[in-house]
Amino acid sequence: MAALPGVGIFGTGNVTKVLVPLLREKGFHIDAIWGRTNKEAEDAAQELQIPFHTNKIDDVLLRKTVHLVFIVCQPLLHAEISVKTLGIGKHLVCGSSGLGQADALKMFRASQYYPTLIALVNHSLRFLPAFTHMRRAIQEGYLGDAISLIQVRVQMGTLLRDKFDWICDATMGGGVVNLIGSHVIDVITFLTGQRATRVNGVVRTFTKTTNHVKGIRQVSAPDFCTFQMELEGGILVTATMHSHTSNSSFTQEITVCGAEGHLSVRGGDLFGQRVSSKGDKEEVLFVDVQDLHCRTSDTLLPRPYIKGLCKMVGALREAFLPVQEQTGWIKEPVQMAATFEDGLYVQAVLDAIQRSSEQRTWIKVSIMTESPTNQTKLLNAARLSALGIFGTGNVTKVLVPLLREKGFHIDAIWGRTNKEAEDAAQELQIPFHTNKIDDVLLRKTVHLVFIVCQPLLHAEISVKTLGIGKHLVCGSSGLGQADALKMFRASQYYPTLIALVNHSLRFLPAFTHMRRAIQEGYLGDAISLIQVRVQMGTLLRDKFDWICDATMGGGVVNLIGSHVIDVITFLTGQRATRVNGVVRTFTKTTNHVKGIRQVSAPDFCTFQMELEGGILVTATMHSHTSNSSFTQEITVCGAEGHLSVRGGDLFGQRVSSKGDKEEVLFVDVQDLHCRTSDTLLPRPYIKGLCKMVGALREAFLPVQEQTGWIKEPVQMAATFEDGLYVQAVLDAIQRSSEQRTWIKVSIMTESPTNQTKLLNAARLSAVTLH
Repeated sequence: MAALPGVGIFGTGNVTKVLVPLLREKGFHIDAIWGRTNKEAEDAAQELQIPFHTNKIDDVLLRKTVHLVFIVCQPLLHAEISVKTLGIGKHLVCGSSGLGQADALKMFRASQYYPTLIALVNHSLRFLPAFTHMRRAIQEGYLGDAISLIQVRVQMGTLLRDKFDWICDATMGGGVVNLIGSHVIDVITFLTGQRATRVNGVVRTFTKTTNHVKGIRQVSAPDFCTFQMELEGGILVTATMHSHTSNSSFTQEITVCGAEGHLSVRGGDLFGQRVSSKGDKEEVLFVDVQDLHCRTSDTLLPRPYIKGLCKMVGALREAFLPVQEQTGWIKEPVQMAATFEDGLYVQAVLDAIQRSSEQRTWIKVSIMTESPTNQTKLLNAARLSALGIFGTGNVTKVLVPLLREKGFHIDAIWGRTNKEAEDAAQELQIPFHTNKIDDVLLRKTVHLVFIVCQPLLHAEISVKTLGIGKHLVCGSSGLGQADALKMFRASQYYPTLIALVNHSLRFLPAFTHMRRAIQEGYLGDAISLIQVRVQMGTLLRDKFDWICDATMGGGVVNLIGSHVIDVITFLTGQRATRVNGVVRTFTKTTNHVKGIRQVSAPDFCTFQMELEGGILVTATMHSHTSNSSFTQEITVCGAEGHLSVRGGDLFGQRVSSKGDKEEVLFVDVQDLHCRTSDTLLPRPYIKGLCKMVGALREAFLPVQEQTGWIKEPVQMAATFEDGLYVQAVLDAIQRSSEQRTWIKVSIMTESPTNQTKLLNAARLSAVTLH
């Protein structure tokens, strides 16, 4: 009798513990196992009685007794191991087609170079008897001449385990879409012989923390997905899947409908009903009575998938047995298995579903045919990896998870003191920390800089960053117009670099919808009035710092008013010509700030602005609410009606509408992955920042060079020129309050030899004794 090839396995998880008994039952010998660490590999080898273990990929692939490789480790490594396996001349069954189409294309190309080798993707539903019977029934005309509709419903318990690993991370292949959706997409093509042309999907992550995964690390892997697919022949597919059932039970139902009846696979059984049949009861066409010899309750793959895997292993046995050579095989037993070409198609559909969810529209399924010299995905990851942060406060602790969620890697952090930087680096798991500005800017890996430290340093760091040739997002435009002008001039000298001010309200969906409604004439031909009301809890903390000092950028005018002024220009396209303001500091001492040091940062401001086109703006803001709640309402009025953004939602009412109730135009249902109650920026500002970070990702991704970018995704962001205008308005409001009169907004164009603001500060520091 011919000998079956020796098997090497990559992976030590629960699927491996089911796969090994299945292989042995069919006569295969497991010769080697690979684990992420040597200890992990050793423990698995002892438990599964495998003679050789290692944590080095080549040690398995180069073993002379290994001729068939199973890859069931984390998807990040699937492409690398697959290409090496085929290159060495060994047969291969891989758990997935990698991470994205770039990985899948590499695997497909490798399988084309070595056509004499088995190269299969473990889409095991193809081998489940219920689906083979369903396919035969479709081909024999059970449903009539054509299929019209396919409905899929999958529900299961959580996929998450008792520690943070790749299963928790969408970018690493975790989540119900990758782990279950990939099999569903493949089996639909298997049943129909047709592929998807376009898709519409919604992907969500509802469970972002668990008892075991919380704090800085959060779950990004989706636990819900619904999508529709249009196939080549006009068939519509609708699928919904989630991992929210309260127990570990698994339910899967796939129903195929045609003119003459329908077929349903529920679990592992096949049911059907013809239109011509009498009664309303389905007939049982196949019942799966096979009993598995292994426990499956604790595996990633549910019972039907394991049963399909069992049949697939049996087919592999039949492929090898008739041939005398240990590496020889025949095609027929495995000809219905998924190839790497099928895997590439599945990845194309998964990519389209994800993009459809992000863009909220139907997306054409486009299969990658050109492979870049280096994988696009890895290039993108490299480009997004270069980021340095200045600042260690609460905003930083919100910003870092947002950046990581979008694929950026934080490479360095700066703090005011070395201890402050070290503590932040440890808490946020950032590899490099320093209290020297140049140490961050001169790091070769840093190509994008975020500045969220005290405003006193914004101009200095910004000018240095742009001068060195690195992209920049700054939390403000410095202290006064002199700083803002320096930053603006630097951005003009280096127009090929990103230089943005973090006025994040521009990216809040409610304001983008409001702007569009204004442009489309919701308010009539012209705007007459804009009213702004902001109230919040105290901005002061439990020690004296820059937040307490008006000259250092503290207070409600600088921290909130700057955003309000900017978003008004964003909405209207007009700038202020003159202002009238009242600025006050009512809370001058606290339990933590008293004695010689007192609070000078204003906690109340009201101002009026006249814009270029005659619009009047009136705004009132204060930080005197007794709790930490934040309320912001911006109302824009015109001849035909009004629009209001309250928090993150948009309401509107036309004069012509009946009744006195506003209509809801947009409701913000996005849930943040981070706590915001203790941050300087309130919730709507953080949500805008999240969208802005996403836009930055889109600006960098399409370009091959590490410092390259495209303008379109960030074209609505505030530039340093916008920042200079905002500083001019803030200066005018302050002078109006001091002089108690209307003040013309004058934008500085000439920079003094010594900054006017620092000279003024020097004059104010003089003390006269009587």
